[in-house]
Amino acid sequence: RLFTLHTSSNQHTQNQQTPTSPPSTPQTPPPTQVTLTNTTTNPTRYEDLLYGQFYIQFGAFEKVKQAEDLINTLKSEKIEVYYITKPVNNKTWYAVIQGPFDSQTAAKDQQEKFPNRKNQSFIFEAK
Repeated sequence: RLFTLHTSSNQHTQNQQTPTSPPSTPQTPPPTQVTLTNTTTNPTRYEDLLYGQFYIQFGAFEKVKQAEDLINTLKSEKIEVYYITKPVNNKTWYAVIQGPFDSQTAAKDQQEKFPNRKNQSFIFEAK
């Protein structure tokens, strides 16, 4: 993923002192605030996935809260994922996925990096 780094800090002004004044204690500037902004947009619907690309699916749920819970769990395991919506039998499902990958081999190589999740995930091709 690509990220843009935004920083902001407060500027301080110092009063001028006469040469006879004792030197003042240097002030420490406030900490700089750093904000990371995701500059890539993941697809939000199955229909928006890249045709012919491969994805790893970690789960699918009827409730968005369940998908969000799995995303938080996977992110705590350093697995970057997101969810997409997919209509199934006139219901909206929320699928937690990772990708795209250019080939099934690339997706499988990525899946191998998470042995604790390998049996709980599968690879699919967007069509």
